[in-house]
Amino acid sequence: MPQEPKLWIVISRPDRLPNALVAADALRDRFPGGIHLLREES
Repeated sequence: MPQEPKLWIVISRPDRLPNALVAADALRDRFPGGIHLLREES
């Protein structure tokens, strides 16, 4: 049984969060497996 597609959005700076949320909202229907946000600390 194939898994439903998931989207991972990785941001490196907190000021990128608003853009990530806009992208997640726009792409929600294409990824029924869910959208996950991850902040990479570098």
